[in-house]
Amino acid sequence: MGTIRKRTTTAGNVRYEVLIRKTGFPQVSKMLKTAKEAKAWESETEAAINKGTYDFGDKIKKEESSDTVGVSTSMTLESLFTLYFEKYAGGLKDGGRRDLQRIKPIVEYMGSVRLIDLGRDKITEYVLKRLETTGFRRKTKISGETVKHEVNLIKRVINTAIGLYNLQLPYGNPAVLPRTSGITKKLKGVSRDRILSVDEEVRLLAECSESRNKEILNIVLLAIETAMRKNEILTIEWDRVDLDRGVIAIPSDIAKTGTGRLAPLTQTAVQILSKMKDAGSGSGLVFKSKYDAVQRCFTRACQRADIKDFRFHDLRHTAITRTHDRTGMQMLHLMQFSGHKSTQMVKRYYTDNVDDVVSELNKKR
Repeated sequence: MGTIRKRTTTAGNVRYEVLIRKTGFPQVSKMLKTAKEAKAWESETEAAINKGTYDFGDKIKKEESSDTVGVSTSMTLESLFTLYFEKYAGGLKDGGRRDLQRIKPIVEYMGSVRLIDLGRDKITEYVLKRLETTGFRRKTKISGETVKHEVNLIKRVINTAIGLYNLQLPYGNPAVLPRTSGITKKLKGVSRDRILSVDEEVRLLAECSESRNKEILNIVLLAIETAMRKNEILTIEWDRVDLDRGVIAIPSDIAKTGTGRLAPLTQTAVQILSKMKDAGSGSGLVFKSKYDAVQRCFTRACQRADIKDFRFHDLRHTAITRTHDRTGMQMLHLMQFSGHKSTQMVKRYYTDNVDDVVSELNKKR
């Protein structure tokens, strides 16, 4: 959310500019003398914004008065969600489609609760209840990661109301949970390390080629070759594809990190896109398939190929792991390939093969 940039003034002095951007709030910035001061101010300000206690002063332009829009402590959580999506869904990455899905269990469980009665105890109660719920598709318990996204949505919507409509809650934002609390630990989930084996890939691609959706094969192949996320692949437009240079431009409003990037292409990926361009119009969206349709086709292809416990996002794990193993690419280049902002996140997506480690350790010296 925060960015620190080193600047040199006209007088030749070095300064550090901190920029903080958060959905639903105006940008805030400050120029400081040292990198240490800049980092400290960034951390303090982000924490205050998340808690709903940061004073934006004149930076916040109230869109409407509280009386006009009806934002008050007596309104229900469901009413606040309704207002939020009516006003801000258009500015979200996917038009708010995912978040609209996420609010369903929240509204069902506590949509009628007034904001003044929505304390941390109610959020905790919701989390515990939700973690015991069985998912509709996979028939397994909802993961902590899924519930964390739902709690973060509540936090974001309430922060928007606090910042833009001066909503005053007695204890700040109840969805801001202490990092060291037991309930927060339950929301961390378990990092997945599932990657596609060579044999599974052969079976999966064979089933994709037989699918009624004629695009699913190339979508899966591009995911394996580029490590791009599903949403990134499905929003590729031809005017952002540079086959000569071998890159795809992913704009900031599509990228998960909120920062635009250039996704590098392998020769295989270039060949796939070249054939598609020659066979199609070469304009507009590269793929016409909808997000949910791709999800259904992929799930059915995995079932027919007898591939267990495998998700589309695991193709990203597969691509990052294979690319590192095949090329020995240094970490900074691997971050450029995957679109991650930190080495820690790349490591989460890279799966070590312990047999390879043993082999390396026992090489003749």
